[in-house]
Amino acid sequence: LTPEDAQKALALKYTNGQIQPRNANLFVYRAKPLNGIAFTGPYLHNGSVRTLADLLKQPDQRPASFNVGSTEFDPENVGYVDAGDFVLDTSLRGNSNLGHDYGTDLSDSEKRALLEYLKSI
Repeated sequence: LTPEDAQKALALKYTNGQIQPRNANLFVYRAKPLNGIAFTGPYLHNGSVRTLADLLKQPDQRPASFNVGSTEFDPENVGYVDAGDFVLDTSLRGNSNLGHDYGTDLSDSEKRALLEYLKSI
């Protein structure tokens, strides 16, 4: 197996065969689709934000802790209800919820519209 063959195989797997391997850029982050995003909480890489509504708050306004483990959907805030056997404490090392402030400056009506859209896909 040559390095070129390995790169072609990786490109094919990475693009799921949707584009020609020669057009694949293997040095960029490939974001996952947003389909079903409403049902993938808690959010951020470490699961430190319970709902999409919380994610649209300024980072210092997000809940400092919440329970994880519920399978009951929260349609108002778009995520799962604050229930379960495990408490996620964002003050602990590795549990910070202070990143990603995109969309936090939207108006309340814009945030509601965005949440409704995200529930629909």
